Amino acid sequence: MSLLRDILKKHKDGSATKKTDSTSVKSAGARSLVASLYSLTVGGQRVKKRRRPDFNVLGAPEWYHENPPQPPDMPGTAPRTDLCAYTVAHAAVLPLRIEDKNHWLSLILYNHANETSLTAMYHNEAKIAGQVRLCLEKTKNISSIDVWLSVTAPAGQFVSLTANVWNRRKGNPLRPDQKLGPYKDKFPKGTYVFPFELPPLPKFVPVTHPDNDTRKTKGLVPLPPSGKINFMCGVGVRRDSVGGIDEDMDMILQYIPLVRPLPRPPTPFPFLASREDWPFKRETIGGWVLSPFGGRGRIGTHIIEVEGLLGVQDPVVYTTGQTLEFVLLLWSKSAEALKLLGQPAAVSAGYYKANYLPSSEVLRPREQSRQTRTLERMADGRVWVADAGRPREGEPLPELVSLDLPSVGAEPHPSKARSATGSRVQSWTAEDETEPPVEHAGPSPAHSMEDLPDDDMPATEYFQRLEGEVRIPPCRPVSYRYTEIGREVRTPLPRILQAVPIHILQYSLQLHIEHPQYAHISPTGPGLLAEVPIWYVADRNLAGPPVARNDDPRYLASLPLKGATIPAGEGAVWWPKTVGEQATQPRTGKPKLGQSFIGFIPPLKKRESSG
Repeated sequence: MSLLRDILKKHKDGSATKKTDSTSVKSAGARSLVASLYSLTVGGQRVKKRRRPDFNVLGAPEWYHENPPQPPDMPGTAPRTDLCAYTVAHAAVLPLRIEDKNHWLSLILYNHANETSLTAMYHNEAKIAGQVRLCLEKTKNISSIDVWLSVTAPAGQFVSLTANVWNRRKGNPLRPDQKLGPYKDKFPKGTYVFPFELPPLPKFVPVTHPDNDTRKTKGLVPLPPSGKINFMCGVGVRRDSVGGIDEDMDMILQYIPLVRPLPRPPTPFPFLASREDWPFKRETIGGWVLSPFGGRGRIGTHIIEVEGLLGVQDPVVYTTGQTLEFVLLLWSKSAEALKLLGQPAAVSAGYYKANYLPSSEVLRPREQSRQTRTLERMADGRVWVADAGRPREGEPLPELVSLDLPSVGAEPHPSKARSATGSRVQSWTAEDETEPPVEHAGPSPAHSMEDLPDDDMPATEYFQRLEGEVRIPPCRPVSYRYTEIGREVRTPLPRILQAVPIHILQYSLQLHIEHPQYAHISPTGPGLLAEVPIWYVADRNLAGPPVARNDDPRYLASLPLKGATIPAGEGAVWWPKTVGEQATQPRTGKPKLGQSFIGFIPPLKKRESSG
């Protein structure tokens, strides 16, 4: 409003201009026009406004020209380094083919999942270990047996680990302790057990800057969790006979990085002497992350402006079960505005999950990042007036209070009356402010604040402080950012660059401030919006012996087993453990998902009789 007031004051003292020059609309073109007009008539830059909250930059990588260093941990977190030994084993068998009488290939994975989990689960830099079991009722032409771990996104595979547990160069399968040269015969019948251990999962994975015109294009981000990213561990059996069919089987894995949030000692809200001390961008002041916002709207026939600060204690890292406390400051020169918008019932606090569509804004956050996300409300919060104190548990929510707005001055223009009684007015033009013709041109009505000179403007400012909290619910997955490298696609037409899928999942605290008697104008939206991004992490208690027990075969054999496997009797041939490596060649074949039951179809559960 100060911008339009200065423009109108300048026009009153200077040359006459058309009244349409001061038209106020919410389109971007009109804002640019007003800014240009202001710079020409008054000079200088346009006065800054606190409008939309800043976009989210949490977790965005740093970019380097070559060899990016390992990024530091997220502020306010400590990585879990006290992982225990494996606590459970999951197993699956290769589905039967028509010519198979019994299951002959099985994969066992030791992991940290709960006993009720249907899939294996791993955490920070875990080593995937297990067994491959074969039970052959007749000899087969087998040339090699390999274990694979792959982490795959829609654009391709970006982590690949492998372990070759047997090939012909390792000798006779019946004699693992003797190496008599390459084995040339068929794989003998019998039961075999091949233990293996893959290298640890990487803590960070490389990403590429979405812009090709920058020199710094390389960065690192933490290995994303499973979900949209597929984690698979499988076994492949290769045959070298004419017409031999290779066999491949996979098991789905879960990967959840564990991070411990550090204690957050209580810090008093920073003292800001006046509204001029409020930041214009999100920043950390006095141990609090302050996110400014604002907006303009209409209450009755009056145009009002409201600005605010949403504060959350730094660092903004939370996990399930923690309470997110926040402070909300509101400012306006209209007492009615704060009476309506400053009441707890007008503020809707929520904890949101944001899924971002494939966009280059994920690794290069910009203002457009808001346009590529979909929001899901995960939890509701509660707001109260700071002076009244926190309400008691179970106390009913306050009801929304409306005001009896008196009519000021003469009867408003019909268009203005329609605007005042409408549901939500999203635009305001100078034509709506046209007054009926009079005999003598006089000053604007007293209630029109834009036409008052600076020294006649009321100096009264009103503030309202509210506080609130949100209980963090269980969320899946944790916060992360990841992208894949784009691939060129050659077609009969000129070559094009394939669309690059980019993934991000973030959480945020959002406050939506609305009232039926307040018609919001700008920025676009149903009301005022305040937002602070939250970095959600996962942590869990792991009860088990020291990690050194993973090297004890007797301990691994004692773990509870989930799923179906091939029993290893006394006559089974046990091979020594094979340690894997980073794969240098891509995996071939079309693997099938292993099944955790024996037979062609899963067994039916017996229904208990209701009688």
